[in-house]
Amino acid sequence: MKLIFVRHGEPLKYEYGISKMGIDELELLGEYLKENFNVSKIFSATSQRATESADVLNKKFNYNIEYYPWLSEFKYRIPLLNEKEVFPWELAPEYWINNDELLHYNDVFNNPLIKNSEVPKRVKEVWQGIDKIISENGYTREGNLYIAQKRNTDEIIIVTHFATMSIIIAHLLNISIVIALNLLFMSPSSYSIFATEEINYGKVIFRCLELGSTKHLYMHNELKSEYGRQDEIKENIE
Repeated sequence: MKLIFVRHGEPLKYEYGISKMGIDELELLGEYLKENFNVSKIFSATSQRATESADVLNKKFNYNIEYYPWLSEFKYRIPLLNEKEVFPWELAPEYWINNDELLHYNDVFNNPLIKNSEVPKRVKEVWQGIDKIISENGYTREGNLYIAQKRNTDEIIIVTHFATMSIIIAHLLNISIVIALNLLFMSPSSYSIFATEEINYGKVIFRCLELGSTKHLYMHNELKSEYGRQDEIKENIE
């Protein structure tokens, strides 16, 4: 099975929808996915950027899109000691980069700052949601592995947002959400592919085949968007 995660298209500056540039990018992506994959289902977040993006992609497939609120934007913050609140991807690198607890898939939720926020509960909701989709397609989660109940070659598109996608990737690869949220970047309209791999009979992992690919844009000499990158210098957050 392949999960094809798509980040929504380039957004409008002051509104919640996607721009003309975003629509054009997604039309190219739809063509590319139609030509190169046997997509059987499309899932989408319920947020406007995601639903508009899914609709553009679906012009090539004409499926009944399934919508899930837990795929929408991750809006939950962490309260800091200085009374500020930040998103998990806004933590200062010097705070987490040498903190073994924050670098561990499970232990990250024992960190006092994260533990005393809505983040653990909301992350678990996302993980439960993606595991339900995976289970309905033949693979059930047990510990840090998936068990093959019904092997298949389904290729599924999931339209979502950067942070939510990063949280899902952390779950599939058993890495810390802090690592995924702070060290990965997927451009708008990019796609990322994770495929089941069964090395020992019945025991399944997900392997990343492509991450944040914008191949569909390069093929047409289109530039990718850098929307969402935190490349500006900010006040230290500790």
